[in-house]
Amino acid sequence: MMSATSAESLRRMPALLLLLMTILQLAAWMSGPAAVSGPGKTWLGLAEMALMLALAWNGWRIRDHLQISPPLRRIASLTLASLAVCLLGDLVNRNFG
Repeated sequence: MMSATSAESLRRMPALLLLLMTILQLAAWMSGPAAVSGPGKTWLGLAEMALMLALAWNGWRIRDHLQISPPLRRIASLTLASLAVCLLGDLVNRNFG
């Protein structure tokens, strides 16, 4: 069984991910065309996918944390499923060529 996850940890992770995503997008915006062409495009895509995977992992942690409340766990499961669909959509639409 997984170790208990603290509620504080579940609150800090999304804030950290939001900060990292914002920094990544600002860096891409400030670098201009270099971020959307050549190797910059690949690295930006990989970094975005890594952050999305971290977000999905945090959703999984939240779902597991809510085992004591079946209605909330169901909502968390649906939210995680929608995040998985978005993640797969981003993966399919990502053009690494």
